[in-house]
Amino acid sequence: MRCYICNREISDNPKDATQCKAHGEHIIHNGIRGKLISKTILCEECGSKYSQEDAAFCKIFDAFMAALNDKLIPADHGKGNPKVILGSLYETTTDDAEAPNRPVQYRDGVVTPIEPYYKIEGNKITVYAEKHRIKQYINVLAREMQNNGDDINAYTIEKVTGIHDQGYLAYYFSKGKDTFNADFKNGVVKIATEYALDCGVAREELKDVIHINSDGTATFDCSKTAMFPFVPTSVYDILFENGRYYFEDGYPSHSVKVFSTEYSDGHRFLYGYVDLFSTFQYYVILSKDYRGPEINKMYAQRLIPKIDEKPDVTYYRPKELSIVIQEYKIDMSQCPGNSYPDQVKYVQDCIRKYPLQTYNFQQALHCASERVQQVVTSLLLKHLGTEYPEQIEKILSQTCPPRLLASMEDLVGKLTEGMDMTQVYLMIQSFEQCSDIRCYRAIGFDVLGGGVESHSQPDECNKLRNHSIKAVKEYTNAKFSHLNCFCHEPESLWEDEAGGRP
Repeated sequence: MRCYICNREISDNPKDATQCKAHGEHIIHNGIRGKLISKTILCEECGSKYSQEDAAFCKIFDAFMAALNDKLIPADHGKGNPKVILGSLYETTTDDAEAPNRPVQYRDGVVTPIEPYYKIEGNKITVYAEKHRIKQYINVLAREMQNNGDDINAYTIEKVTGIHDQGYLAYYFSKGKDTFNADFKNGVVKIATEYALDCGVAREELKDVIHINSDGTATFDCSKTAMFPFVPTSVYDILFENGRYYFEDGYPSHSVKVFSTEYSDGHRFLYGYVDLFSTFQYYVILSKDYRGPEINKMYAQRLIPKIDEKPDVTYYRPKELSIVIQEYKIDMSQCPGNSYPDQVKYVQDCIRKYPLQTYNFQQALHCASERVQQVVTSLLLKHLGTEYPEQIEKILSQTCPPRLLASMEDLVGKLTEGMDMTQVYLMIQSFEQCSDIRCYRAIGFDVLGGGVESHSQPDECNKLRNHSIKAVKEYTNAKFSHLNCFCHEPESLWEDEAGGRP
């Protein structure tokens, strides 16, 4: 095991300059609650050199992290809570992004104006400011009013230190961040690169992201690395992603995949696929001349735990504890003590931090495929004029929330237009192939002519990006909107009458 940067042998206890200290590298960043850790790819010294870049990448997602903070699985270290998030307060939801607005900041659960202000209504003055600034601002306001021949003491003063209900909030994502594109790309490519290394891909194979120097050391450089967004290229993916917030049991999740593809001309590519918050989905070309063994590996994790899946091991016997250790893949070499009570305490702490480290994404995809099929089949029966319209409507209302059902009905109508029943049947059959974890994001399946044919998803996504950037933007904006609603207005995604979230 060698550090992919300094090329020294990684050891828990380095003995000389040829060795370096082992380091638990978060392949998916701890700052966004990543739980995939490797001790075999990067040493402590080299890992520390990336701390600023990692922090800049994690900061991009501050608004989502803050909104979900109370629901998220714990961070492995650090407070894990964003300090300050900047945004704007608008009067209406239809205001243009560049329309006059009030700059605000979010800190410790409270939204405050960056600059204090006041409103006068009759004999009442309402002052809006941060708690620690409001007294000083009132003194300034009193002097200002006195200079204008008015007396603040003639008014009733109301102090407001939180203004979340004074308009419509919009938190900044890329606005005001000059290095946003570079920071974002750097973080995504690093995740894909380190996952490939953790899966056993030699650094020499990662020619598009790692430059190896003559002395054996290396540099991570993604400045020329090809990275492009995922866009649905099959009917199944269109329907699944349209309602992923409902169909995916573990939404929002993080996932990363590495897979090789061989083309008809003999060339082999190595791809990385990164999917953060079930929303930010990108392919990375790790090598355009891959010569290693065929590979197709994937990791996925939840971000919001299922409370009932966290065991209490306080009174477990050694055999029972051993089963939990295996199930949660707990590294007991990091246990600080040797006694059994020490082990129990350590395991319980790991369970708290890693409540759902082993997210069965294949099962989640299978369940999602079944749900999509049920909706599609029911909608088709409805359009064909079934003899049991009331039963079909009941099934649909129990299967899909109203807002999603309306969009699914529109999509199914467009996607099956001109198809005969044989083609529709083949299309539904293709859903199972699309939801196979080995094919997921690598190979898509659709009905062409009289059968189901496959296609390379990275290639199709790249073509779409080059020929219809508008479609790409529409899709990425829709995904961003879904996550934003999930964070701030989940009731707008599903309603109680639809049975809530599955």
